[in-house]
Amino acid sequence: IEPPQSLPAGDVTPREMVFVLDTSGSMSGRPMDASKAFMRHALKNMRTRDYFRIIRFSGDASEFSPEAVQASPANVSAGIAYVNRLRANGGTEILSGLRRAYASPARRNVLRIVVFLSDGYVGNEAEILRMVSTSVGRGRLYSFGVGTAVNRYLLTEMGRLGRGLTRIMDPTVSGQEQAIAFASRLETPVLTDLRVNWGGLKPTSITPSPLPDLFAGDSIRILGRTSARGPQQISITGRANGRLVKLPLKLDPDAAMADASEAIPLVWARSRIADQMRELMVPPPLRTSGLNNQQIETMVTRLGLEHSLVTQWTSFVAVSEKIVNDAPQNAVDADVPLPMVKGVTHKAYPNGQPPKTRKAHGAPAKSAPHTQLAMHQTKSAPLNVTSFTGGAAPEPEHIFALLIMILTVGGTLVHQMRRRIG
Repeated sequence: IEPPQSLPAGDVTPREMVFVLDTSGSMSGRPMDASKAFMRHALKNMRTRDYFRIIRFSGDASEFSPEAVQASPANVSAGIAYVNRLRANGGTEILSGLRRAYASPARRNVLRIVVFLSDGYVGNEAEILRMVSTSVGRGRLYSFGVGTAVNRYLLTEMGRLGRGLTRIMDPTVSGQEQAIAFASRLETPVLTDLRVNWGGLKPTSITPSPLPDLFAGDSIRILGRTSARGPQQISITGRANGRLVKLPLKLDPDAAMADASEAIPLVWARSRIADQMRELMVPPPLRTSGLNNQQIETMVTRLGLEHSLVTQWTSFVAVSEKIVNDAPQNAVDADVPLPMVKGVTHKAYPNGQPPKTRKAHGAPAKSAPHTQLAMHQTKSAPLNVTSFTGGAAPEPEHIFALLIMILTVGGTLVHQMRRRIG
């Protein structure tokens, strides 16, 4: 599903942007700077038909205003000034910020977008996700992870359950640009509350689920499997600026099979694997599939083997069989230099040369030259080191210390012998 390149202003759904900004101590520094850059860009690019709220939370929560205000130039300037004054300190009470965000009902025919900016450093994930999933009717949630080691599980699940999306940003690498790019994606909502009436197709294993909203410049790819044949009628419904929109489509699986791309099953399989791996991170009581860890592993492994995809439990194994040496009896041993230790100079080695090892001679059995590439199921195993070769010469400082000891002991012995002779 893709929106048109340009939309009449009347087809753009007005927004109520609810910014929930983490100002705890862990956000101090570049994470807070990136969050403020996001806020400034988002506020400056709001339409006058939009509304906004700003909620900051750390150990407690407070707001820029008691209710949503219209995005007039004066209100936007006041909101930016409020954001610029924020400082990071204290604990992280996410629930206090979310409760404020969902406390008041959303405006009629206005899309409420809750933008959550945080590193997610908390331990009560289950309680937070329960609130997001039960509050989705009062606003979509878009999660923006800010930091170099964010709580990806929590932030990703918040975006999925909130029928939004999640973006993770490393503020040490182009933080301002990433923040602005994410804010730009939320500027023009085209279709909300998307539904698909599949008719007689009755597909299984549909991904993604639930469907997110559609924004200008974006697209949604819906994938599934079906055994239906013959022409089929489906329809996509959604809301554009509060109006119900219906898009009828005709699909013919038989004709599609004739021109099918080999990439489509691979894209579907990758999406299903990503869904199952995300489900694996969810605590069992919160899983929508009801599968246990072993069942998820079996499903991912089967998808990897059937579609030749690398997963947690499948990998590519290349087997190369060819003639390496026609005359192994003529092979000779030779000294070859080992790589130098990173960060040292030649002075770290005796005679200013890195250690050498001996290269064994020999050759594998002859066979027809060919290479095979296959998928194999793999299991984690400890790394076994069978041999290690290299120079065993002592370091220069050790040699110097030994010389000093020898000279000292030798001098003492000579002195004692002279005294005895005298």
